Amino acid sequence: MGSLAISSTSSIQPIFTPSSTSLDYYLIQLTHYNLSTGTSSTAQVNVAIVPSPVFPTVPNQFCENDGNVLITNNLGINQSIASSVGSIVSVGNDVFFDPQGLNNNTSVTFTLTETFTVPGTSATFTCSASQSSTVYTAPNVSLNLNASSFQRCSPITNLSGGVPAGGIYSIDGFPNAINSTGQLDPSQLPVGNHTIKYTVTNSNGCSSSTSQIIDITGIILSGPSINLSVGEVTSSTINPILGSTFNGITTYSIC
Repeated sequence: MGSLAISSTSSIQPIFTPSSTSLDYYLIQLTHYNLSTGTSSTAQVNVAIVPSPVFPTVPNQFCENDGNVLITNNLGINQSIASSVGSIVSVGNDVFFDPQGLNNNTSVTFTLTETFTVPGTSATFTCSASQSSTVYTAPNVSLNLNASSFQRCSPITNLSGGVPAGGIYSIDGFPNAINSTGQLDPSQLPVGNHTIKYTVTNSNGCSSSTSQIIDITGIILSGPSINLSVGEVTSSTINPILGSTFNGITTYSIC
């Protein structure tokens, strides 16, 4: 329920002031009395109260490489969201924003629009609310490691080759393979190929990564790439001992 205060009952253009704006509409019945004829006529007017749509929580900033970012999953059937730049993607009740392709420091305005039908009529009206955010680009990252092959028994090695500087090296699944100073410990990796990822995060919080394959080798006892030498150590020198195969096993012996 609500009430209206009327500025003047005899005014040609009376002003109606609602006592509450929490209602959807007011039904006003106007009565006109003709003094000369002594007759009266009535008319009804529906006056809608324009609501203030509640805007969903939208991030203050986006990264251009974020992909589709969820804006809301609770959009009303009479609501729609548009963006001044970028793309709005709707999947069922989920509404996403895709900033891909936008330049650094691009301002984007999101507009939520609601459409209403005045009760008792076929008339419609709309209201809207807006919010602005900023889109930033991620750094352009490259990686050219100073070495790409390591023996598992090699000492801890400094990694370099990531551009721009200041990024983080990592190997998924092996958190101890690279320490906090960016050094590789080959002993923490099994023999085989592994992917080193280099990630840089800029001052706007946007990240970008690239990767390179490295090879971890073990002890090779035969062939052109043999990397193990066995010798007899004397007081003055080291005398190499050559290996021989015994029952399929490379064996080193001295008599």
